[in-house]
Amino acid sequence: MSPTIQLAGIVLAGGASSRMGRDKATLQWGDKSFLARIVESLRPVCAEVFVVIAPKQKCPEVSATLVRDPIAHRGPLYGLLTGLDAARQAGHHWAFVCATDMPLVSARLVRELAPHCVGEALDVVLAHDGTRAQPLASIYRTAAAVTMRAHADAGGRSMYGALSELRTSTVDVTRCANELINVNTPDELTALRPPQAAREE
Repeated sequence: MSPTIQLAGIVLAGGASSRMGRDKATLQWGDKSFLARIVESLRPVCAEVFVVIAPKQKCPEVSATLVRDPIAHRGPLYGLLTGLDAARQAGHHWAFVCATDMPLVSARLVRELAPHCVGEALDVVLAHDGTRAQPLASIYRTAAAVTMRAHADAGGRSMYGALSELRTSTVDVTRCANELINVNTPDELTALRPPQAAREE
């Protein structure tokens, strides 16, 4: 089943990757970088994919529109705002958002969320893994960036704080919970990655 609305995709790839010790966008997953694998997974269900990167960051080659944050490493909220602004300017009303450290994300997760993006009384459809909502694996109305930017400019840095000012709905995606796993450290990468990738490292 295809999404019932036309979506953009936004991948946040501009983080500092301090715990990993290297740019997580460039990590290998099979024969592709994390970033390339995620972009490829989103393309069947997203009309256009945007990748948000830091001002001077070198990016793996991907079939996506690159958008640079004006200031480096201000956290995921500002990266999300940069992506939503770019998607809105390109004419998109909704966008699925994820981070580059989530190599298992697939079109299936997007298809679970997209049918819930209905009506005008909703800003965000949040994936819920059975424990908590996951703001970086969810679908946002691009116009919600206005409210979220006001929150950020007033000093708010928390994604959950920004969400508290929006109209949200949650969708239980427990059967897709593995797609929400994010990789922050070398040990987490070793535990998650496919065996062939470990042999090729």
